Amino acid sequence: MVAAVRRGQSLRAVARQFGVGLATVAYWVERAKGQRLDGVDWPDRLRAPRKTRRTTTALEDRVLQAGRDLAQSDLGAIGAELIRQALREQGVAALPSVRTINRILARHGVLDGRRRTRRPPPPTGCAG
Repeated sequence: MVAAVRRGQSLRAVARQFGVGLATVAYWVERAKGQRLDGVDWPDRLRAPRKTRRTTTALEDRVLQAGRDLAQSDLGAIGAELIRQALREQGVAALPSVRTINRILARHGVLDGRRRTRRPPPPTGCAG
């Protein structure tokens, strides 16, 4: 981006070309001001998050195992709420929420339901 601006393109044209905001181009041009491009300190920050809150692998395994155990029971009923209840009965200290259990099940492809397909509405003025 900076090289394109230095070649004479406008900030707006460069922003449009790279698909970023005008302020982003201005930020990087200002940061490189008065320096050769190979001497600029480019990294703004680390790309990886500093701290993730993803559920531990051990807890995910317990959730999946509880789901398998419930599926083999007499009723064969499974679901996030039942899995959470089973984990509570097992005495799991860091009990995940129902939403987290659903995310774990989705991440591992265990959900049996199909996602709803959203289709666009018919054109206006069409009589069905």
